[in-house]
Amino acid sequence: MWCVLAEERDDDLVLEARAGDLLFLGKSKILQAIGKHYAKGVEKELRKIGLRYEDLIIETPDVQEALRRLPPDVLEARHKRILRAGDLSAKHTYLPDHIQAAQKPLESYLAVELDKVRDEIIEQEGTGLEVLLSEGKPGVIGRLHK
Repeated sequence: MWCVLAEERDDDLVLEARAGDLLFLGKSKILQAIGKHYAKGVEKELRKIGLRYEDLIIETPDVQEALRRLPPDVLEARHKRILRAGDLSAKHTYLPDHIQAAQKPLESYLAVELDKVRDEIIEQEGTGLEVLLSEGKPGVIGRLHK
């Protein structure tokens, strides 16, 4: 059975999973710098094909429910972005520079609804995150605390 405990030690967040396995998520400046560099690279690549980061999320049941709750115009725009990216990939080309400049690949459109869905799942289970982890429900593992 999975048991997750979260606590803060100095400047690190320590997650304890199973008996004694520790995962450290440091807040060091070097990790932050690497993260920013990686995010800029991802943003640049997504901009070339006109996708947003959330277009790439694997559609688990909770993500599908969040997508179902989105307004029709947002869903249509997502669908068009995905089709356009597939077309550009098949043609081995990128969007023109002036269109790339207008793209906002890191702008969120799904996170709020996804958080609501995941909160509802946790609430329906009644016992919280530990049960969700032990049952192996995907997509909920990333949320520890509000």
